[in-house]
Amino acid sequence: MVRSERGQRNPIGWALRTYLRLIWHELETGSTRFTTKLDLIRPAIRQFLSDPSAVLRGFPQAGMAHKRATA
Repeated sequence: MVRSERGQRNPIGWALRTYLRLIWHELETGSTRFTTKLDLIRPAIRQFLSDPSAVLRGFPQAGMAHKRATA
């Protein structure tokens, strides 16, 4: 749990920045936020489903859980 004031502000700031970027993209391209989010998420999901270990390589605890689940 983050207790510092700055630690609480950072995620809020990034969420706000992301939201504003989505709105800006919507105005520039004419596509909806929903379509833009799907276009970003779909390739990531495809990559994860094709080879989960490649995506989780930087997370040792996830790799161990995957080994236990597939054993």
